[in-house]
Amino acid sequence: MMIASHRVFLRAPTHGDVAALLDLHQRSRDFHVPWSFPALTEVGCQDYIQRCQGDDYEGLLICRQEDGAIVGVANLSQIFYKAFQNAYLGYYSVSLLDEVRFIPGCQWLRGCFYTSLASKTL
Repeated sequence: MMIASHRVFLRAPTHGDVAALLDLHQRSRDFHVPWSFPALTEVGCQDYIQRCQGDDYEGLLICRQEDGAIVGVANLSQIFYKAFQNAYLGYYSVSLLDEVRFIPGCQWLRGCFYTSLASKTL
């Protein structure tokens, strides 16, 4: 599944994404605490990708259109398909501090920009 807007696209993670996810999660560790706790080990990232293949959980990577870089994650959990259709949406961006050279703190704003675009795309 791939969903796209003019700036980002959402796609399902694959086992080929483990190294990139692990790197991004580790670099973003201080950025996430205490709000989110993404996998910080290779096994944890593999488990996350495996969980994304279940019927009641959908994990999507938020990627930039310009270069395909992963800039965040969106998760639909506890998906319920019966008469009452429901799911929980959770999302987070990765710290982009290494891309922000002149304005400290903008990594948060840029990350929110990408996740905001992704949530509108969903």
